Amino acid sequence: MQHIIQAQALKDATMAYFLNQARPEGHLLLHLNGAYHSDNHDGILAYLRQQNPKLKVLTISTVSQEQLSRLDPDNAQKADFVLVVPTDMIKTY
Repeated sequence: MQHIIQAQALKDATMAYFLNQARPEGHLLLHLNGAYHSDNHDGILAYLRQQNPKLKVLTISTVSQEQLSRLDPDNAQKADFVLVVPTDMIKTY
């Protein structure tokens, strides 16, 4: 299990490095990734902030819940914007 965690950390650090290199100063960059790489502002975001603490970043995550009208407390801090979908929604992954 430790090797998987280290591999994911290396992947996140590598993505952050190249994202930082690809974004010209003053430009907006949109990066799409799996939730594991940015939920709770961890993963790629942690490495981006190490490289550029002043970088403005917003995150979006999708969560599935039984109750759609109120965000579950466990999901509240996952991202700046949280999209809630029903748990019985068809998934295509």
